[in-house]
Amino acid sequence: MTKQTSNISIMYPKVFKELLCILRPDGRAVLLVMSKKLFKGAVKDLP
Repeated sequence: MTKQTSNISIMYPKVFKELLCILRPDGRAVLLVMSKKLFKGAVKDLP
């Protein structure tokens, strides 16, 4: 895992936590990601 990948994997949970705070229950967000694999991994760890 590169330093950039490591930073991104740390950032995703923080971004999702913030989105859960600011989005309405039926809200949507559009995220552009560099790594679909990292993104999916972060999403599966959400509550």
